Amino acid sequence: MNSLVILALLLFTGAAAFAQQTAAQFSPTEVWQHRTGIIRLIHVKSPPRLMLNDTVTLDVVVGPDGHVEAARAIAGPQEFYSDAEAIEHDRVFKPFQANGNPVRASIEDYVTIAPPEEWSAERVPFPTVRNWKSLRMTLSRSSCFGSCPDYSVEVRGDGSVLYHGKAFVLITGDHQSAISRRAVLNLLKSFRSLDYFSLKNAYQASVTDIPTVTTSIQIDGQVKTVTDHDGYAVGMPDAVLGMELTFDEVSGTAKWTKETEETWPALLAEHWNFRAKTDANRQLFASVVQRGSPELIQRFLSAGAPALGMTKDGQSALESAAAKGDLRLVRELLDSGDNNAIAPSVLFQSLRAAAQSGNLQLVRLLLDRGADVNGSPADARDLRTVLMSAVESGKVSIVKEILLHHPNANATSYNGETVLMTFLERSPENSDTEEILNALIAADADVQATDEQGKNAVFAACHKPKAIAILVRAGADPNAKDLGGQTALMSCIGREAIVALLAAGANPFLQNRYGETAAEEARKAGLNDKADLLDAFTKQHSSE
Repeated sequence: MNSLVILALLLFTGAAAFAQQTAAQFSPTEVWQHRTGIIRLIHVKSPPRLMLNDTVTLDVVVGPDGHVEAARAIAGPQEFYSDAEAIEHDRVFKPFQANGNPVRASIEDYVTIAPPEEWSAERVPFPTVRNWKSLRMTLSRSSCFGSCPDYSVEVRGDGSVLYHGKAFVLITGDHQSAISRRAVLNLLKSFRSLDYFSLKNAYQASVTDIPTVTTSIQIDGQVKTVTDHDGYAVGMPDAVLGMELTFDEVSGTAKWTKETEETWPALLAEHWNFRAKTDANRQLFASVVQRGSPELIQRFLSAGAPALGMTKDGQSALESAAAKGDLRLVRELLDSGDNNAIAPSVLFQSLRAAAQSGNLQLVRLLLDRGADVNGSPADARDLRTVLMSAVESGKVSIVKEILLHHPNANATSYNGETVLMTFLERSPENSDTEEILNALIAADADVQATDEQGKNAVFAACHKPKAIAILVRAGADPNAKDLGGQTALMSCIGREAIVALLAAGANPFLQNRYGETAAEEARKAGLNDKADLLDAFTKQHSSE
């Protein structure tokens, strides 16, 4: 390699390194939100040694103008590194911003490896629009096992936009806006350039826990609908995903699905009746309290929004405000509505949310307004108690306040998890461990109670080793076995937990149902540090 080539490589490497050092970091969610246009994939007929949907991960620097300045593959099948880097260099993002100004962005992006693109058996020419009143272009996104936005939007030939928000969106219900003639033509162009009528009717992979995207177009009575359920894994053309993103951008769904500068003006423009005592308006306000900014919530309240709203999934505006630990907003909601009209279950659920938020003043406010520590939620299948939420906050002041009202310290959740287990497994690392445990034990929490797997609280203390000695002193058996024949010493992994268990009397010579000690089981699982620690302990005590 001659000196000029070496110099060029050094300059390129140095420039890329400098760009990354001066670039702002952005999360994967933000990266996805900034994607535009067609999302190209690597299409291969028979991926060697690959699973479908394998990806090449890249370190990427995006300039303030949204164009990729540098892309370096860092993970994935190496035979596709160069293809992935070439595709990434062609990608264009909506400019990333910091403090309202475009910035250079350092991101991690990926290029998916997928099977060849597939089309319908017969090409269908894209029709010409004769009657613009007949034009309907629609997109819907379904929910998933998580919190995927669930909504639909329709764009008509005259520029009317009809939106319906179902769940996991900021704005629920039916709303409308309008886009320009040029925007309608651009959206129609995205369908036409895709040769939409020649696509297959469905691209559906055999996967779960992802949303389904359905698009459709109707022109003079001719209708075409395409279903995308992880479609790129089964040959969906790249341009379909790009068209879906374009649809959202052109129709302006972001102002409804999440809060933007256009959200409030759009509601005003459609003359939304914020004071309406309808289920739709109550659900809308409850959703805004759950997902909106304090400024947006105040705008709704100033416009007369009903304070006692509830989302479709049963979460009231009051509960959402309590979950945020927002004392001022909770007080305002309580004072703006008819306090006698608030259902006891709503007050109970709000108190539970407040306890988990860790705001002691808020907990006391709700107690003063009639919330019952020993009440019940609206859903009888919901077994979570206020005390469980209190211990999950990790604050002894909250726990002691709730204990003053004599809750059941031995209540269990759906899988038999006790209050003690909830605290040990779900509270923050910086919790008031000793004080909370002592308070629960003083309230007669049973340290020997077991969950559905037969595990007592000592098993859960793997997550908080300082709790082990306290539990054992209170009567918990450090050598108890679960239904699978495991002891806590066999289940715990961390060194601190192992040492605490041994100091509390855990027996390293006990065997599981396969005749293995904790050390032998750990060695078999490749946990050599744990096995060495146990072997050293047993060797020392065998010689004593």
